[in-house]
Amino acid sequence: MYKAVTSLLLTFVYIIAPVTAHANNFNYNYGEVLVPINPGGLGLGGSMLIHQNAHIVAEARSAFENDWLITAGAGFNAPISQFADLRGYLKIHSQKNKETTNTFGRFFTELSLDASTWVNPVSEVGASVGSYLISDDDKKLKLQTYYRFHPTPTFSFAAILNISGLEDGQIMLSARYPLG
Repeated sequence: MYKAVTSLLLTFVYIIAPVTAHANNFNYNYGEVLVPINPGGLGLGGSMLIHQNAHIVAEARSAFENDWLITAGAGFNAPISQFADLRGYLKIHSQKNKETTNTFGRFFTELSLDASTWVNPVSEVGASVGSYLISDDDKKLKLQTYYRFHPTPTFSFAAILNISGLEDGQIMLSARYPLG
């Protein structure tokens, strides 16, 4: 009896899996306004699908004190289920701050893996784990988590906590606008 029930469940999963594997409920075409807190500043970002499971991203932030953090890269997105996605990124960063002596800032790369899930129809939570490959520091661990609220289809708000990485302990607020 146990084998029959197990076989039936596995057959059901194999039939349903192709349907849920393409049920992507996350928008990868958006523009975003970012507001870092402590230190303050302002930033703009965006993402655009270039393939069903690939997208490009860009972001620029500054505290307006002769500083910046500019990021650009590519990522993949893979549905885990109808309510969850897995993403991976390869990004290039240019960072200029008080410690940077180079006129154009320092350049480094980021490799990261993100996951997000819907906890109810208007709430999304996610986390990001990765590594910044910086030549003078060797590397830094990136750990980030967020909560995103989608009150309407035209925009969403998020609170992002950078646990470790470039902005240890920094909270960032975000307003995201879908572009298609």
